[in-house]
Amino acid sequence: MPARPDVIVVGAGIAGASTACHLARAGLGVLLLEAEQPAYGASGRNPGFLFLLGKAKGLALEVSLAGRAFQQGLGDAVGDFGFRPTGMLAFVRDERALPLLAAFAAQRRADGLAVELLSREETLRREPALDPAIAGSLWSAGEAHQDTRLLVRRLVAAAETAGAAARMPAKVASLRVAGGRCHGVTLADGTALEAGAVVLANGLDGARLLAPLGLIAPLTATRYQAAETAAAPFRLSALLSGPSLFLHLPLLAALPGYDRACFTDPAIALAPGMTYTHQIAQYPDGRIQFGCACESGRAEAVATAAGQAPALATLPRDLPGSGALALERSWAGVVAQAPDYLPILDLKPGVAGLVLNIGHAFGNLIGAMSGQIVAAGLAGGAPLFDPAPFALRRFS
Repeated sequence: MPARPDVIVVGAGIAGASTACHLARAGLGVLLLEAEQPAYGASGRNPGFLFLLGKAKGLALEVSLAGRAFQQGLGDAVGDFGFRPTGMLAFVRDERALPLLAAFAAQRRADGLAVELLSREETLRREPALDPAIAGSLWSAGEAHQDTRLLVRRLVAAAETAGAAARMPAKVASLRVAGGRCHGVTLADGTALEAGAVVLANGLDGARLLAPLGLIAPLTATRYQAAETAAAPFRLSALLSGPSLFLHLPLLAALPGYDRACFTDPAIALAPGMTYTHQIAQYPDGRIQFGCACESGRAEAVATAAGQAPALATLPRDLPGSGALALERSWAGVVAQAPDYLPILDLKPGVAGLVLNIGHAFGNLIGAMSGQIVAAGLAGGAPLFDPAPFALRRFS
């Protein structure tokens, strides 16, 4: 790669690593910068769900389905990253919720998703490890799970194989802008790096770099917490979500007869400002991953006792065989979310030579595809999805 790369990509999460990979494979000289290590931020600190059930019909669902399809074949291009199209059982414990879930399933089918209501007996036949006291579940066939940390490592390796260079750790202090054009970055140690273009793919920190240019990216930090056990002696056939998930679905809440009490779990005590999404997944090696407590406005990637409490209170009950499993790891991650929960993908945000790939609230679904979209725009290729609706100007 020449001393002055064609493109500097800032951030080695899923969006940045994918951007670097696709740019390098298109023949451009790429320098990938990361302040810590690959997947250090949200990409390495999330539950790995590719969640479709709650995506509203229209742009959010369309781009999510496109991203889901992209992920399906990505392993062939970069190597296995634990992608498993298992589907998801979202169970409830209150029988009063079942008629509402039947209506919700019908709505989701009309929107193009494969969703159906299952009785308690049908649910337990599919997932015998579940607590038999559940009332039933929604089966969402399109859901999938992946090891996002591994995916980012695969993408970085693929980028380097294609000729990209990576510099880590290398924290960017500011963008170098002159004459209305971004021509590089300045690192925290004072090093100046020149390039033909700069792609910001560093989440919340991208908003910090944009602010001095008068470009405001309205991103809110949201902290998620999760944990992981040792390998379980049983095997789950699908992803699982508990009743608290349904408190996070505006589409469901808009249906006639919606009652939060049907999905409120008395076993869960939440700290002020905290919610809980009640997710459970199993890695191929048998480990159980579970969470997630959510706190809007919290930017500290630190796991707390209060944040782990909801998951620890529910997992042994939801999976009766899990109570004796060793707790091997707990963590927190911070996602930078835009008000509409859609990413900011912008090839012309108002400063020439500057490109944005930030604000991924559901990066597992579309983070990797966003790299293809941005790379196609810079290299003159065909993007898999039109980036125009995701431009920064939609907030002005």
